[in-house]
Parts: sequence; structure tokens; C-alpha cells
Amino acid sequence: MTEAGCFETVRSDRDALNGAIEETLRYRSPVRTASRYATTKTDVGGVTVEPGDKLCVWFAAANRDPTVFDTPGQYPSLAKRETT
Repeated sequence: MTEAGCFETVRSDRDALNGAIEETLRYRSPVRTASRYATTKTDVGGVTVEPGDKLCVWFAAANRDPTVFDTPGQYPSLAKRETT
């Protein structure tokens, strides 16, 4: 929490703590990727995936998705946001 005033905001408003934790996990995710092997033929985003193909999910990229987050590259954003 190096952003000016962020630490003081959390110290003075305990309700902001959950948001700060969520933002920290989003911005500095402890798990960045996960790999799996396809077991059946399928289509992912218009690309055919064959059985045995290795797939990699990049959580770090998803956590910076501008269609989900108003300021994806900015930390912190203590404004409340809807989660699904």
C-alpha cells in the first residue's frame, strides 16, 4: 500500500479493509498461471484444441481486464466494485 493515503484510509475506515485485500490479491495475484491438458477436442475462442494440447490460463492478465476493471493497471482502487 504505497499509494498516497491508502494505508491511512484502511486504518481509519475498517470497512475499506476487505476492498484493500481484494485489490491486493487482484493486483499482485499469488497465482499467475495454471496449466492443463485437454482431454477432448473443443473450441476455445475460435481455436481448435485437440486432446493432449497444453492450455495455460493467465490469471494475471484476467486481473487487468479493462472490460471488468475501470482502472486495471492502477493500484489501489478502493472504490467498491461488484464481484461475481
